[in-house]
Amino acid sequence: MRALCRMRLACLTLALSTSCAAAGALAATPLTLIVMDPLAAPLACDCVQGYAQRKYEALGEYLQQKLTREVRVIWSESLADGLRQSDGRADLVIGKHSVVLADAASQHRALRPVAQLTGKDGSVTQTGLLVVRRDDPARGVADLTGYRVIFGPADCDEKSAAAKELLRAHAVVVPDEPETAAACSAAAAKLMELPPGDKAAAVISSYAQPLLEGCGTIQKGDLRIVGQTKPVPFITAFLRTDMPPDESAAVVAALLDVGLEASLLRQLETATGFEPWHAGAEGKTSATTPVAPSAEAALDPAAPPHPRVKNPDWPGWRGHNRDGRVAWLPDRLPPRADFAWRAELPSDGVGGVAVASGRVVVGSRDALDRLDLFQCFDAADGKLLWQHVYPAAGKLDYGNSPRATPLVHEDYVYTLGAFGHVTCLELAGGLRVWQRDLTRDFAAAALTWGHTGSPILVGHHLIVQPGGSRASLVALDAERGEPVWTSAGIEASYSSLVRMEVGGAEQLVGYDARSLGGWDPLTGQRRWQLVPPRRGDFNVPTVVAAGDKLLVTSENNGTRLYAIRGDGTLNPDPVGINEELAPDSHSPLVVGPYVYGVWNGLYQLELSGALRTRAVLHDDAFDGYASLIASDNRLLVLSRHAELLLVALDQDPPAIVSRLPLGDLPGEALAHPAVAGSALYVRLGTTLARLDLE
Repeated sequence: MRALCRMRLACLTLALSTSCAAAGALAATPLTLIVMDPLAAPLACDCVQGYAQRKYEALGEYLQQKLTREVRVIWSESLADGLRQSDGRADLVIGKHSVVLADAASQHRALRPVAQLTGKDGSVTQTGLLVVRRDDPARGVADLTGYRVIFGPADCDEKSAAAKELLRAHAVVVPDEPETAAACSAAAAKLMELPPGDKAAAVISSYAQPLLEGCGTIQKGDLRIVGQTKPVPFITAFLRTDMPPDESAAVVAALLDVGLEASLLRQLETATGFEPWHAGAEGKTSATTPVAPSAEAALDPAAPPHPRVKNPDWPGWRGHNRDGRVAWLPDRLPPRADFAWRAELPSDGVGGVAVASGRVVVGSRDALDRLDLFQCFDAADGKLLWQHVYPAAGKLDYGNSPRATPLVHEDYVYTLGAFGHVTCLELAGGLRVWQRDLTRDFAAAALTWGHTGSPILVGHHLIVQPGGSRASLVALDAERGEPVWTSAGIEASYSSLVRMEVGGAEQLVGYDARSLGGWDPLTGQRRWQLVPPRRGDFNVPTVVAAGDKLLVTSENNGTRLYAIRGDGTLNPDPVGINEELAPDSHSPLVVGPYVYGVWNGLYQLELSGALRTRAVLHDDAFDGYASLIASDNRLLVLSRHAELLLVALDQDPPAIVSRLPLGDLPGEALAHPAVAGSALYVRLGTTLARLDLE
């Protein structure tokens, strides 16, 4: 990444020390930490505010306190150079997974992965992006046949092995000795310097795109993404394999506890800190990336198990991927609803809760019901941090409060009111960056129940659903609010769009008022349309991506499973139909081989069995609507009657193992809750509350 712009520092060495009186006697031998993270402050540029400025000296200070041992921090772009600075010592190495492994093999160092650092979005992976110039005719990976493709170095899996695999999957021939560029900036610059009309593409890392634009290597919009590789591990922490078991256990435990330190999370630009390394997380290893025999060994058996895998933030509708999934839920609910805090809201509402960067954002109305009002609370103590209001007159069924869940991304929050006002606010203080009126600006028809589809972000495009004849969908520049593209169509549905990758190309999938469809997120072009056999659906539930298939549900047509063809279009003949699960507003979810949904019972359907009903749990909590959040082995249900239920999915059939009435909180639970960390954030009537689940 140093080629992106002039670096502030090439390599740094920092020895940390504390007084023995304050911290006790330090171990005689310092712990040497070599940092190879391309987003570390000394190894990247400071051209993008709040990004690529990870302060690993803060991690060094934290480790020194936790381990009562001197910690020496070294920044380097390669392990060889880091070893030269450290006199050949490397106890802990943190950097790009594939690069560290390749360097370790070349230096004959045996390292083993122990943890992965989450990004601001909670992800521990990165992807390679296949990009072409703005005016290039290519629209997908298959269009790159005969193109000159500029790859990254062989030790960067996302720009080499994964990119080649993606191209070959689309029958694009990869040369035996492909052209490479040492850095993403070099690849982008080389691509931009080619004569107009040359058929060429480049592979850049997903994490590098903001830096390329921030540094001026390319201007926003100069490059278009036509394909994305499978995810590969990004930043991994490695320990030397000959470290004594008690010592390695202490280091691993300290890394996994980073998520408990709010200030350290901010300095490392991470959502939840380090997550435990799991065998198999690296996927396939490139044949061009040699691995030391013990480099992929499992965690030391002597190391104590971490109590749980921390959940990332819940930045928008149904979490990170709009699928209602989290990494962890408790084995049982707390015995009592002892809320960590409660906050009173100015009105009730059905809009969901967003939790990110230690803040909780929710929408309401003012006391006179004339203004939309969005409020931000401190996630730790419930203190009101800011609120933003604007006029929004009108009258709708089920009240006038915002329906859409706010979307938090990095330093901004995007909101949508029921009357069509979409607003970008600064997360820190609630100051308005821009606002658009979808009804006025895009001639959108008034909706009986108001604008409901939560905004979705794809790259720098914020995509909303005005429902105008010339602007059924609109992509807005996320920073300025200006239209990037519009897609003609009909009125909007009451559902939210999801992102789905098919054949290496991404689509937006969801409903308009009368049909199901898929759209190209880069251009707005509609790829396919499906009108269901029975009319009259309100199209409220969110669709669910299930591998290369699409799960949809509605009140008149039941639950259906469709296959997506290799060219990205939908096969209109469903591979499965279940007419028993037919909710009008509830969104089901997928866990492993099963679908779980609520409609006068909790249904378990078989994905591979043509959606055959496998089990039904009957309980008053499942009487028509509920919100579902799932881990791999637990299902958390918030009933409309403000009761929590925990269902064990590892029992056959699934069974309710714990339930918890939420006490005296008034109102129905129609707003979707959020689970972030180990806490549930729930809106009941005019009360917003936090319940710790462990």
